[in-house]
Amino acid sequence: MRYALFLALASCAFAQNIAVKADTVYTAAGAPVTNGVVLIRDGKVERVGPASQVQIPAGYFSLKFNVKRL
Repeated sequence: MRYALFLALASCAFAQNIAVKADTVYTAAGAPVTNGVVLIRDGKVERVGPASQVQIPAGYFSLKFNVKRL
């Protein structure tokens, strides 16, 4: 799964701002995030949280992973 994320991000390297959506997002900071969104801005993680709390700003390239864990 890590390879799928790497390939997807590499393929959209032209995009400066990326939103990645997945059923479950695991972070080093704590508990898994269900129905998660990861916002990446200028190559750095800007925000991680549930889709209900993280709005995807206009102009972000959006990726949806159909895997259970990210």
